[in-house]
Amino acid sequence: MVGKRVESVIYSYHFPRYSRPSSSGRRPLITVAVILAALYLFHTHLRREGIFKKRDEWRRVASGWEGEVFVYDDDDDESVAIKSFFTKRSPLRNCLPSGGGGSGGVERIPTEIPATVLLGGLTADVGGGGGIHEETDFMPVNDFFFDRTSSNWYLLTPFLPAGNLKDVAKQHLRPRGLTTRELDERFRPSLNRLLDALDRIHGRFGLCHDDIKPANIFVAGGDEKEKNDFTHWILADFGNVRQVEHPYHKTLIWTRDSRQLEDCRLNDAVRLVKTYITFLRLSSSSLSSFDDGFWDGKESWSRLYWSAVRDPLVGNTAANMLREKSLSLPPASTDTTSAGKMGFTRGDTEEELNRGMWVSEDRAKAFAATSLLGVPRSRC
Repeated sequence: MVGKRVESVIYSYHFPRYSRPSSSGRRPLITVAVILAALYLFHTHLRREGIFKKRDEWRRVASGWEGEVFVYDDDDDESVAIKSFFTKRSPLRNCLPSGGGGSGGVERIPTEIPATVLLGGLTADVGGGGGIHEETDFMPVNDFFFDRTSSNWYLLTPFLPAGNLKDVAKQHLRPRGLTTRELDERFRPSLNRLLDALDRIHGRFGLCHDDIKPANIFVAGGDEKEKNDFTHWILADFGNVRQVEHPYHKTLIWTRDSRQLEDCRLNDAVRLVKTYITFLRLSSSSLSSFDDGFWDGKESWSRLYWSAVRDPLVGNTAANMLREKSLSLPPASTDTTSAGKMGFTRGDTEEELNRGMWVSEDRAKAFAATSLLGVPRSRC
């Protein structure tokens, strides 16, 4: 019954026009709605209250226009990441189900919360160990709640001290002096695993991540070099998740201003390969050697990249096709045929890898005067 009263959770749109989910998306939608309603009613949970009462012990590790991220070491010797969402600044696209808090004046919830619950699950459901296990591909959720004093939402997830791919590349891998081929041999299975996980998001859930980049893929394990091989990657930051058929993917904001591919599944898959190649470059001991191999197109990893950005792919199978392509190009293989560019510069490589990796809504916000009128929202 809860699902019948929910117009949208992660399948809503932040502009007035609304696109209903496909029938394949209704079952997970109902599941998330039930979880949302149940958890919200237990807002007096002792562990949650204990963490919130010790706000002076939270360590701020990041901040931005729409929120902040803190780390807290709780009494169970488990560190948690706490993300706060400034509701007055965030475009909250998703409505709470009736009985999940809406009746108390709280009608909307950040997309990242229900999307992470749906994809990553709750740590109470997936077991101990902070909710991170060998089979974990998506960031799980410890807890979430709305604080009426600050009018902000909070999302609690396991804290991964190694950080994201950018952190690992710069702090741990580059100092080791590894060649790009050595790095590729070590981390290609990590890419293949996430391509498989991405295929599940597209096929099973009918959703797209819409913001895959090095900063949104985290590495499980400790932050000490000798205790972590940095190969277990966790996809996170689901704040931009939308259904595949979402009308946003047809807007000029998406296609013209941000140079994203209209089929978001293909866009996700290509961006994941771009993320992987960027990670190799950031981790490489020699940028000039990387750039040589990148533009020559002879190394296995560079052939994979140029295949991803140039070869025709079908959206609903893009992630799986690129995974199969990756498996058919073992890291040690080379090709005598060069598909590269002569006379390149370091800026050329960075421009190529960064193309289509950022979504810009600045022009649309200026025309819509959102700084004065706010972001348009449909009714809940």
